[in-house]
Amino acid sequence: MQYLFLPFSIVAALVISNIIAWASFVWTYNVFTQEEPVLTLTFEQQGEREYLAKIRSPRNLRGEYLIQGEQWRVDARFIKMRYWSNLLGISSRYSVDRLEGRYISVQDQNSLQSTAHQLTDSEEKHFTIFGWSPFFDTEYGSSTYQLIDPQKKFTVYKTPTGLMTRSEVIEMKEGGWLQRLWN
Repeated sequence: MQYLFLPFSIVAALVISNIIAWASFVWTYNVFTQEEPVLTLTFEQQGEREYLAKIRSPRNLRGEYLIQGEQWRVDARFIKMRYWSNLLGISSRYSVDRLEGRYISVQDQNSLQSTAHQLTDSEEKHFTIFGWSPFFDTEYGSSTYQLIDPQKKFTVYKTPTGLMTRSEVIEMKEGGWLQRLWN
């Protein structure tokens, strides 16, 4: 009986360590691939290459902005934390900075009218000890841009390293003016 206890203990310890290793892997994978929605954009065409951008955000950033061009761009300031601090639950900080229209052609960008809108003037802060932060890695700007399409809803996400965009087609529902009001 004593001879069976030792192999059983080793097998139990290996099973427990595998469960812990697998759980750690899944947890760190989720930490490093986390996507947080920052804002959503929809567009209504107002004229040739002129669109009304409608913004909604979980942080109560809302508004309508007129932009020119074939593309839109959102800029943000990022404070990136060290990867090991993400494991402690301290994630990167961001502040959505501006929205602007873009032209595909550089010649058009340099010669035609374009408009940029300041979305927020708040600065994200990070924890420091006499100007030194054990969690802080770097500070930089990040932006994402896409072609303007009034038939799509764009969602901008914050990842651990910057901004990214996903789009989905807006379903046009049958109905009168009251139904369109709620969309």
